[in-house]
Amino acid sequence: RMRSIEMADSAQSFIFIGLATLNIVISLDGGGVPAALTNIQLRFGLQAWQLGLLGSLVYVGQATGCLLGGPLLKRFSPTRVCRVMVCLNTAMTAMFASSQNSAWLLSTRFFIGLLQAPTSVYFPVWVDEYAPPERRTRWMALIQGGTPLGIMLGYAISGVMTLDKELGDGCHAGYIEHAGSCLSTEGWRVPF
Repeated sequence: RMRSIEMADSAQSFIFIGLATLNIVISLDGGGVPAALTNIQLRFGLQAWQLGLLGSLVYVGQATGCLLGGPLLKRFSPTRVCRVMVCLNTAMTAMFASSQNSAWLLSTRFFIGLLQAPTSVYFPVWVDEYAPPERRTRWMALIQGGTPLGIMLGYAISGVMTLDKELGDGCHAGYIEHAGSCLSTEGWRVPF
């Protein structure tokens, strides 16, 4: 009996590590997009209000998804719902990164948030239900802290990957001159 309890704890720990890691990864875009706004603005010629909309639509999507996520998770298998949503979120993030116009850019941001919501709802519920009692508070803190950690890492990664490109005698194709340096108009896509 003791061996089966240890195996159950081991399985729970493994699942928790997967959920915590996934929570960080799906939150990267929350920092990646704001850190790349200058390059996105240059690439798409967006105005200030459009940049604000781009930043807020992911949260409008999350709020909408949370309203829909509860009933969806109750009606269907939470594991299956989360798997499908993570796969769709990954596809939507790829579509965001390959956007060719501002309408597509904005709409994909909304759907990225919408598709993140079921995991935001279910991961803390999973911890509450399945974490060993002596680890429940720590695991809940780690699950909740994964979102801001992912956002922070997104800022750092995107900031580094979209640095100004100094090219000396002028700008090459795909770059524009701005304040004496060359900016890649496509560099914002790299973190995604």
